Amino acid sequence: MATKSKGKGQKMLVLLLMIISMCTIYVLPYLRYQFFTPLQEAMGLAGETQKYGNLVTVYGVMNILMYLPGGIIADRFNPKKLMVFSMISSGVLGLWMATWPGYEMLLLIHILWGFTTVLTFWATSVKVVNMLASSDEQGTMFGMLESGRGIVNMLLNFAWVGVLAMFVNRGTLGMTVVVAAVSILMIISGVLLGFLLPPMDVDETSNGSIKDSIKSLFGAFKLPITYVLAAMIFVPSAISATGSYYAPYLETVAGLDTVTSSTFSVVRSTVVPVVAALACTMVVKKMGRSSRLLLWSCVVLIALAVALRVMPGAAAFLWPLMILMCLISFFTSCCRAVNWALIDEAGTAKIMVGSVTGIASLIGYLPDSFIHTMYGGWIDNYDFTTAYNKIFNFCIIVVVVGTLFALLGERIIKKRQAELKTEASAPAEN
Repeated sequence: MATKSKGKGQKMLVLLLMIISMCTIYVLPYLRYQFFTPLQEAMGLAGETQKYGNLVTVYGVMNILMYLPGGIIADRFNPKKLMVFSMISSGVLGLWMATWPGYEMLLLIHILWGFTTVLTFWATSVKVVNMLASSDEQGTMFGMLESGRGIVNMLLNFAWVGVLAMFVNRGTLGMTVVVAAVSILMIISGVLLGFLLPPMDVDETSNGSIKDSIKSLFGAFKLPITYVLAAMIFVPSAISATGSYYAPYLETVAGLDTVTSSTFSVVRSTVVPVVAALACTMVVKKMGRSSRLLLWSCVVLIALAVALRVMPGAAAFLWPLMILMCLISFFTSCCRAVNWALIDEAGTAKIMVGSVTGIASLIGYLPDSFIHTMYGGWIDNYDFTTAYNKIFNFCIIVVVVGTLFALLGERIIKKRQAELKTEASAPAEN
């Protein structure tokens, strides 16, 4: 247990603070997922899809560079101070973005977000939740985290859609208000963390020096579960990134207007994940391990990805397409809701949690470093149908490979559970 109070109330307080923080800190770098076209226009990048994609690409590259050192930092320094700094600094950068300073400065903002949202925050936040939950609570706790994030995100995103609707005839003002509001929420969250997050007992869960943390990092490279986790991050990362292109796809094939397609995007990316995460908190306990749920989710995603690829893109298939896209989001969210539980289920030492998180994130979030530029290039250089066929084909390949790693993870953790059961029964046999 990470916090000095081991009561259920203390756990829920820490979990609530983590939900608030993680709900706000990643909104702006990925705002396009809900508001693709309005944000593109506000940034002055209408008709320049590749440049627009470059913003997330450069943020993704920075993430890659920050994941490993971020793991070292998470296994060494005070998590409370790291998270307070991350929230406030990210909010300040968001307020800068709300002035729409131009393409080069937008690139710089996304670069700096790599430091404030990944180097000092990401691995630390995962480790806090990992330490918060006991071994038999990992899947449930991370599921609660994901469902809580989904509920708060759902409420916030419906508010943002309302803001856009209010300013629909006033140019970029609506998007400006959204970005500024998110930024202020981040700063407030940082202040709340400083006052309300309890002290963390890190004596037995953190390394005594940077040198020891580096040793833990090398040890994490040798663990098979690190790469299973990486794959289970890669799948939802790639599929979720693809989801940001559903809205323009539906606008083209079905003639949906911007407000309607944005509303669908919010439902798909917020309501559906909440339902999925809530279901995961119940199902994973009955299954006995998160790896089994991950495996079945990946198997179903293969069938859904193939169906999306072969379904005609036409107005007559609008509802089947929307249902299919929501189902893909549901099972993608199942993967995201419980994947972090793999760390503890595999028996990973607490002093290596940050390192495993850093390595797995480095690999798993690779799609952020190339997928938007790749998709943008396809859309700019191929006809609409060919470009989206390439996008859907890529998703099929990703899910098939991910399923193979999910199968490996199921075997590793099933074996681990059998060993623990044998150890537990050994005294009775003697």
